[in-house]
Amino acid sequence: MHGALRKLAVTVNEERSRAFSWELVELLPDGAWSVVAVGDRPVRTYHLAMAEGLRELQRMVLDLDLGPREPVHDAEDGARPTRNTFGFGFGLPKYGHRDDS
Repeated sequence: MHGALRKLAVTVNEERSRAFSWELVELLPDGAWSVVAVGDRPVRTYHLAMAEGLRELQRMVLDLDLGPREPVHDAEDGARPTRNTFGFGFGLPKYGHRDDS
């Protein structure tokens, strides 16, 4: 059994020219947004900030097929199971090309 799907989003802010940072925000039942996590340092591109935010969101999700869920309170020890990582399209492994000669 799993809890309700959390309504999370990654946003990118430009603190100053070419200094981008990410935030993870969650939509609360009252319609307000709450900041869940923030990047620890600005990066030079929007792309890098978005990728870092998505990686942080990925770390929060136990099962990427189900998405981020509210905790279920009947868990025995609260331990998070290990899982393989996935890059949401960013940071995927680079495979060498095959030499067909």
